[in-house]
Amino acid sequence: MRIVLSIPAFLPHSSGGGQVYVHQVGRELQRLGNAVTVLSDAPWQGGEGTRQVKRYEYDGLPVCCIQINPSAKGWDDDFTGLGTKLLEVLGSCLDEIRPDIVHLGGFKAPLNRICLERGIPHVATAHHPGVVCPAGTLLTHRRKLCTARATREICVPCCTKQRSRNGAVGALLSVVPEPLARRASAWGTRKGRLGFIARALAYARGIERSLASKEDLLRRVPIWIAPSHAIRTYLILNGAPKESVRVVPHGIEPMDRLSLEPYQRRPLRFGYMGEMAIPKGFHVLIQALSLMDPSADCELHVFSKAHHPWNKRYLDDSLRRFRGKPPVIFHDTVSRGALSSAYAQFDVLVVPSIFLEVLGLVILESFAAGRPVIATQSGGPAELIRHGVDGLLVRRNDPRDLARAMEILVENRGEVERMAGNIMPVRTIRQHVEDLLPVYEEARHSIGPAVLRNVSSKGSR
Repeated sequence: MRIVLSIPAFLPHSSGGGQVYVHQVGRELQRLGNAVTVLSDAPWQGGEGTRQVKRYEYDGLPVCCIQINPSAKGWDDDFTGLGTKLLEVLGSCLDEIRPDIVHLGGFKAPLNRICLERGIPHVATAHHPGVVCPAGTLLTHRRKLCTARATREICVPCCTKQRSRNGAVGALLSVVPEPLARRASAWGTRKGRLGFIARALAYARGIERSLASKEDLLRRVPIWIAPSHAIRTYLILNGAPKESVRVVPHGIEPMDRLSLEPYQRRPLRFGYMGEMAIPKGFHVLIQALSLMDPSADCELHVFSKAHHPWNKRYLDDSLRRFRGKPPVIFHDTVSRGALSSAYAQFDVLVVPSIFLEVLGLVILESFAAGRPVIATQSGGPAELIRHGVDGLLVRRNDPRDLARAMEILVENRGEVERMAGNIMPVRTIRQHVEDLLPVYEEARHSIGPAVLRNVSSKGSR
């Protein structure tokens, strides 16, 4: 098969869970004899014109990388994902590749439209809660997990309050009259103070456009792949037909299981691996450390880096509130080839996420390395961890509950060894791809071009 895998900002330009997943799936599909192309994007590097397509190869995977000149984008293109230039360049790429199937991981809205128009079989994976939530996290402005269907009445006030540091200003932005918002959006690409004010006034309208785009996408994708039952529930809640959703959990490249270093005369070592951002809950972990008994003999090893100014501010704010005794030791972010050496430096992984984790690949990695996990009940982790058997589950956004779980293991080191011994073999990327291929075949043979065009025509009414 000729297969296109789409993902924003592929390796080596960006290295996150989604990029690693596409790399591993692509290589495994190649091993099975398929022709794979990664369709990705990168920031505009300057020059003339409105778009560029650069081709390169990463670890044997051909990559088609598109760049769009920001001056050619409308202000609300980012809300809908349906900018004219983006649609044109994606369409030309698919016309050149002529895929048998497209697996949507990035550019979901434009690729869905293009595939429907051209009768190309396609599936989409819900890697992230942003597929149903315009705020991207399924967190409310009060940092509670949203359980409601996305609607204008709920999402517009929530998003504007999150966007504005002042809740009262956010509330006012949510009720900007439609005629004023429409006029402001035309000025949204302007630089300076005028552009900033215009974007603020038009923001509520952008959220409405985003909601409409997501609703169309959920209804029009022929087959949705949900890595967990948690995200499956949200897909169906927000309009994806129940019969279109398949639960196919992710897998990882096999890793060697590591033995635990003897505990005599050393602290118990906890580890954190994840983005330095509010949804990942690093601040909750720091609060939990502050609440632990001062005599607790433990350390926290952090494998993360604040790549952007806002991540740095978040890290600084979190550490400023730290009043605990356990040392917090920072390491560089970990390359794929150095995972084993990183996991060897701690005994228990902590995943304190406060948003909906679609699955939790870091948990699979930790299990593969022989390390038990403490994680919040935040979606996917609760489907991977057997509480009290190979890890502990704690309440989301509850530093006291997390502190208690960590103290239990500090005081009972044998529990760490017992849970490590109970870890089952993890799901591999090969097993994952073996489950993906029948879904691809279903999309190719059960959902032919005529059906796709019918879905397209219904969705455009």
